[in-house]
Amino acid sequence: MDTPIKARYSQLYSRIGFAHEYRPNGKEEVLFILEHHWGSLGLELDKKNFTDNEEVARITNGNFRLIHRLFSQIKSRMKVN
Repeated sequence: MDTPIKARYSQLYSRIGFAHEYRPNGKEEVLFILEHHWGSLGLELDKKNFTDNEEVARITNGNFRLIHRLFSQIKSRMKVN
């Protein structure tokens, strides 16, 4: 039997004012985030030829934290190469 998360971690929840669940970013939001990250790498995103935005959205499920982590890894690989 699963116990509710709040009951299971009652000490943690007693120290947190509230919890907010973020919904995944949509395709337009992912594209906006990708444009920003490409720009921070000194690159320009070509919307007409860039089809990987849907793949990034699929792999990360629109999760901002995962998208940010992906670009952190890209940035570190660019420095190495």
